[in-house]
Amino acid sequence: MASGVGKNVFITGANRGIGYTMVEELAKNYDVKRIFAGCRNPDGAESLIALKNQYPSVHLIKVDVQDDISIKNAAEEVGKILGEENLNLLINNAGIAENVFDENSGGNFEAPDRDYYARHFDVNIIGVVMVSSAFLPMLKKAAAEGERSLLVNISSSMASISIGSAYKILKNGNITYSLTKIALNHYSRLTSKYLESAGVIVAAIAPGWVATDMGSQLPIAGFNVDPKYSQEKPLTPEESVQPLMKTIAELKSENSGSYMNRFGEILPD
Repeated sequence: MASGVGKNVFITGANRGIGYTMVEELAKNYDVKRIFAGCRNPDGAESLIALKNQYPSVHLIKVDVQDDISIKNAAEEVGKILGEENLNLLINNAGIAENVFDENSGGNFEAPDRDYYARHFDVNIIGVVMVSSAFLPMLKKAAAEGERSLLVNISSSMASISIGSAYKILKNGNITYSLTKIALNHYSRLTSKYLESAGVIVAAIAPGWVATDMGSQLPIAGFNVDPKYSQEKPLTPEESVQPLMKTIAELKSENSGSYMNRFGEILPD
């Protein structure tokens, strides 16, 4: 299909789950010239390597969102490959939700662990800030030249204060992931205002409850949740990513700053 996302895309956390499936969906079904699949250890990303061997549009890029030098190097490598061409879409997908079923994880109310909280904020929000900053000149250049220019941050329905507070909290009361995604939403909205005059469209999109290594850990099953937002079971990555990519492809300037679900429906803060 016609791209709608532009010719060149960079995705973090692309070695598994939603990230991998987005790379696969773009390679199979979208008219995209280059898909930069970012992950910490490209040499060990067997599924991505197999996808790269099948689709020449896929490029593996080493990036650790907790390492500023790694982020800088990734941006430089992408820039060299692009040459005079532009980056049209950055998807900040990398994220963590560690050991949320473990009562001693350190993410709860009564016995919080500073390092646990710091690690999640470092990946889920600070990493997004640093990656976005490194690739922003490329996105601004694309917009200035009249091309698609999109910054998409993968959020969560747990980033909604009104929806998220209605979900069943785990018995250990792990709230860390939800807090990081709330911060991500606010970052997305602030960034959209900052980039409004530059023509870069920014959106935070919740992919739904997805059966991935991370998503399977999250306490999404809810009570007193509007049926519009509730799920009885997790989605497959494909069930999430196909409508999600369609929504990204259809983003317009008036959508910038929005927090939405995978179908493009606006979610409450």
